[in-house]
Amino acid sequence: MRGRTRYHCGIHKTGSAVISALRRGMERPEPRLEAPHRFAPLVASDRGRVSEADGNGLMADGFADKNALRIILGVATKRMSNYMNHSARSTLDPFMRGNEWATPLRPTA
Repeated sequence: MRGRTRYHCGIHKTGSAVISALRRGMERPEPRLEAPHRFAPLVASDRGRVSEADGNGLMADGFADKNALRIILGVATKRMSNYMNHSARSTLDPFMRGNEWATPLRPTA
């Protein structure tokens, strides 16, 4: 949830264990999700120019080129959607209320 936009984070329901963990700044409940979780921010911050080592890291964790492309497409789609909703000053739809972004608390060990 790197973008932390009020509108987009509101659409993700907190019932999901994965979303709940992300919101609390904790590890994902499924270890296999760690690799894409590391890869997606690199795609976003490096504007798609991830290093060969980063791409190989994703592959070493059992993912394929098609998975990397899906992550890249997801990052690009999310970014475009965020820009549009910032520009339009979108307000939360009623079903989203209560799910807005809030900075995660540090997890207690």
